[in-house]
Amino acid sequence: MRKSDMCTSTTRLFLTLYFVLVSAVRGNKTVTSERDIRQHLLGNGYDKGVHPNANMGPTLVAVNLEASSIREVDQRVGTYFMDAYFRVRWNDPALAWDELEWNGTFEKPSFVKFPPDGDLHQVWLPDLYFVDSLTIDPGSGEYMVEEYLRVYPNGDTLWVRRLAMRNKCSYDFSRLPFDTQNCSLTVESFGETTKEMLIGFSDPAVEGFEDLDSGEWQDFKTFTEVGEVEFSTGMFPYAKITFSMSRHADIYVNEAVVTSILFVVISYCGYFIDPAAAPARVALAVICVLISSASMNSIRAGLPRITYSVWLSDWLAGCMYFNLLAVFSYTVVNFSMQVLKGEAEKKAKNEAAAKELYSPHEGFHGATDPRVFVSADGSENSTPPQSLNAGAVLKNGWSAFKDKLVAFVPYMRKMDEELRWIFPIAFLIYALVMYSKIDSYYRD
Repeated sequence: MRKSDMCTSTTRLFLTLYFVLVSAVRGNKTVTSERDIRQHLLGNGYDKGVHPNANMGPTLVAVNLEASSIREVDQRVGTYFMDAYFRVRWNDPALAWDELEWNGTFEKPSFVKFPPDGDLHQVWLPDLYFVDSLTIDPGSGEYMVEEYLRVYPNGDTLWVRRLAMRNKCSYDFSRLPFDTQNCSLTVESFGETTKEMLIGFSDPAVEGFEDLDSGEWQDFKTFTEVGEVEFSTGMFPYAKITFSMSRHADIYVNEAVVTSILFVVISYCGYFIDPAAAPARVALAVICVLISSASMNSIRAGLPRITYSVWLSDWLAGCMYFNLLAVFSYTVVNFSMQVLKGEAEKKAKNEAAAKELYSPHEGFHGATDPRVFVSADGSENSTPPQSLNAGAVLKNGWSAFKDKLVAFVPYMRKMDEELRWIFPIAFLIYALVMYSKIDSYYRD
């Protein structure tokens, strides 16, 4: 062996011994795979029951929510279905592995994955839950949970969960169909108080909402809030996301508002139909009332039982009242027609009777005045005696009322002509007033 080769071998041996001694002094370990890193971190006295900053204060946890879709908005029950990615970040010094020596076949990884079916739940995880979620059951058919955990060399930890969950929301329908709903999604610590953990938002805090369009809902906006809530067991941190969504009003405007206006117009057309055509007038007015009532009941059926006023319901109710006005006004006109007809028949009958020649007969005195009644004592009276029973009293009262009502019959007969211009003006004023009052509707 040449002298130079001996020197080279000696140098290599010396360097190898040097690095081994340095690694022993520093406590470094040579790893060749992500599995070795995980085993080193979890087997080095790691305790998942102690939060990362147990000796220095509460652990700061940053959350992020990325919404991918909002669907199945159930207004009657007060729920909505959300698909989202929930990301949680924190630093765990006990999981730092930047000092480990990498001697693997491939390039040193930038992070280590902890699989969900293996070591993921062997590390400390923030004890978080969604306050507004009805139920999150990873094993059910309705809810689905997929997750992974990344640990970076400096101990930064990223926990990502893909969630499909049904949440509750308190809807306000007072301005329907021009309403904007506000729903909240609160993330709260279940068992760790503010002495152990604080919750904040990462940057960005919320993603994906600006791109959502769930058919009936649009224009999503978000607001964030962090704070603490007090229970009998202590103070617990929370992070709250509130998002607003505006309804596509075109659906209700076309199907309810415009339709109700059309039937009011159809009902108004009845004023130009001859009052003598009773079947046509009655059928037209009653059909408009029934359709307006059915439309209002259909809107109410899609809403929960509420005690406050809803703009759309009030609008439909007003349209139904205008249709009812057509029914009642024709009732008055038809009544006036019947009274006038009766009066005309009575007048004709009286005139015919006055021309007849009457012969004297028992009970009457005189041949030319059949209206003079001779009583038993021989006295004369122009009217026969009336019995004092209840039926006679009611009959006399109705006759007196009818006589007074007849005086207004000419005005009743002209009601059709007057409503031809009063009706549209009144409905136009009603529509303008209702439109101006949209913003004044709110839930008490």
